[in-house]
Amino acid sequence: MSASNKKKLRKEQASTKMTERQTQEQKEAKQLKRYTAAFVTIIALVLVAAIAILTVRGIVQSGKLQLNSVAAVVNGKEINAVELSYYYFDAIDEAYSNWYSQYGTNTEMYLQILEGLSLSKPLEDQIADTKTGKTWADEFVETALKNAKRTYLLCDLANKAGFKLDEEKIKAIDAQISTQELYATYIYGYSSFDKFLGSTYCYGANAENFRSYLEMNVLAEAYLAHYTESLSYNADQIGEYVKEKQNDYNSYTYSSVYLSYTYFLGEGTKDDKGNVTYTDAERDAARAVAKKTAEDLLSAKTFEDLEAAVKVLSINKDKTNAKATANKNVLGSKLPALMKDWLTDADRVKGDNSVIVNDYVPTTDDKEDDKKDEESKDKEEPERVINGYYVVLFEGMNDNKVPTVDVHHLLKKFVDEGNNNKKDDDGKVIYTDEEKKAAKEKAEKLLKDWEAMEGGKTLENFKKLVEKNTDDTGSASTGGLFENITYDQNYVEPFLNWCIDENRKVGDVEIIETEYGYHIMYFAEKNEMNYRDLLITNDMRTEDTQKWYDEQFKTTTGSIKDLAWIATDAIIAER
Repeated sequence: MSASNKKKLRKEQASTKMTERQTQEQKEAKQLKRYTAAFVTIIALVLVAAIAILTVRGIVQSGKLQLNSVAAVVNGKEINAVELSYYYFDAIDEAYSNWYSQYGTNTEMYLQILEGLSLSKPLEDQIADTKTGKTWADEFVETALKNAKRTYLLCDLANKAGFKLDEEKIKAIDAQISTQELYATYIYGYSSFDKFLGSTYCYGANAENFRSYLEMNVLAEAYLAHYTESLSYNADQIGEYVKEKQNDYNSYTYSSVYLSYTYFLGEGTKDDKGNVTYTDAERDAARAVAKKTAEDLLSAKTFEDLEAAVKVLSINKDKTNAKATANKNVLGSKLPALMKDWLTDADRVKGDNSVIVNDYVPTTDDKEDDKKDEESKDKEEPERVINGYYVVLFEGMNDNKVPTVDVHHLLKKFVDEGNNNKKDDDGKVIYTDEEKKAAKEKAEKLLKDWEAMEGGKTLENFKKLVEKNTDDTGSASTGGLFENITYDQNYVEPFLNWCIDENRKVGDVEIIETEYGYHIMYFAEKNEMNYRDLLITNDMRTEDTQKWYDEQFKTTTGSIKDLAWIATDAIIAER
């Protein structure tokens, strides 16, 4: 489902006051109002207004004007208003989706405060950049054009290379369209998919040009992925790339606690409005206590000891201010900057710990400070302000020179037959023994079916079995394939442990249980490239692909032409 429809579903679940039919009528009326104003001016010289409005309604709703317009030009190719509307509204929906993932149910409030953007006002009436006067509608039109340029560029390159979409991706497009058709008619009450598209994007939008838009975008991203995967490197190239950043590809396990000096401030001085202030002396005293507390925690040599010591701190008496955090297998490139040098020291051993200061150099707008003598600035070190202290405990390092493996699996899920919806403290469904037994029996029967298949117990037969019978729909089309699995990945523990067992051999088959159900596992292979080199080559590919793309994009041209049919007055809350 697209971002647009996901958002529509959320809004429906929140129970809007209007019915979908009313919403549809409002959208159509709004489009007609906008388009009629422009069109009536053109024909008013030859027709009376009443006839003009009726004529406009028919012409506008037919989509002919929109389909024959030139809203933008990319690499010399004309893009009509319908296609640009796809890019425009998808840019809006993607932005909203990103905001929602960051702010959740507080999205509307944060956008208003941080961006000055109201979800209930027309985009063309809201300023996104006060310096240039650019509106939010302008912002999304620019994004739409940029995305169109990207898609057209990559599609042109794909066509020149003779690259085409494979059957799997075509099926995925078919599935997406089928899903949206169902939502359009059965959830939102539209009489046809074309009506839904016209209301959602622009009159003239229909199943045919929507599919063309999807195919172009899927082709563009598929070709980019194909280009990336085609890049290969020899040992010398890998060695040269990683020469200055060996530690970035090690994984580090450590525990940490952060103690802010603010945890140790006293009551301070409260004014008649309830505002609390602290003197410099009070703040310095709090910093001293924070440092002493951090140093006392150095007696802990394991995570469990550190966790226990932190729990009983006085600052945690009424609420949890500080807690110990276990950090497992963090790549060196992703370590916190303050801790990186200490953690990656070649002499570091398990059990080492330290207190690391979290401080900063304050900035000021004080004009007097700006007038300080430049010579004295050069001589004096800037005074740093301490925010708090980290207690860090080193627990180990892995250089990641371990093999990665590929496996296939067939999942038979547990089914809550009685719809009891019982859940444990972690929110996971509690299945009965009978429900688990039923799933296991299905898995065991399928395993026997595979063993009896013509041709024997082959991987190809196993993949065929998976495609028809697995409950893991996400991996069905690839025969249940999971690639490049290694020790630090986020799979459920029984699944991961089976995959990385060092005694595992190609062709091993076994039924295992996880919280999801029973998996028939097939061990496909141990890969020649180890995990460390895989990480390095992935980074090399990403960087080289970006360089290649940037060079190609430099030659891409694009310009906006006629926005008369683009809904620059769109309101995000109505999407």
